[in-house]
Amino acid sequence: LLDVALDPDFANNRTVYLSYSEERGGGAATSVGRGRLDENGRALSNFEVIFRQEPAASGRNHYGSRLVFA
Repeated sequence: LLDVALDPDFANNRTVYLSYSEERGGGAATSVGRGRLDENGRALSNFEVIFRQEPAASGRNHYGSRLVFA
């Protein structure tokens, strides 16, 4: 896990964004996904990947990241 950010309208839509390192095909890459946090804050539902770095880095190396809404 590299970063966690709440949607600017989190109070209404409960959407959480995550950036993370994902192993792929013998390498690693940064990915970003989003999901909806349940009412008691214990689980994400409807999680979907919305960005995958291409190409993946060879080996287990990956880039860091920060999530920012502008």
